[in-house]
Amino acid sequence: MKGTGRIIGINLIILAIYAIISAAIASQDKSGYAGVGYGLFMMTLLAIHVGILLILSIVFFVRKDREKGKTYLISLFVILLVGFSACLGGMEAI
Repeated sequence: MKGTGRIIGINLIILAIYAIISAAIASQDKSGYAGVGYGLFMMTLLAIHVGILLILSIVFFVRKDREKGKTYLISLFVILLVGFSACLGGMEAI
């Protein structure tokens, strides 16, 4: 698992970027439902991100590149865990 840390790191940076953008967009709402808006927007982006990682993992497993398949599968679970936590925490903070 040579590039595991690099791939997970890149995906965490992508997660942080769209979490910051989501928070900036949601903080503009003054109606009192900014947290809900943040949660829905973040969950949508998180689902797209996890879906892409799942597809990449399946593609690499089909191509018999088990190392990259495992790496993207591990990355999927890390992003899902951190992203879901950031989503719930952001809903409370905003």
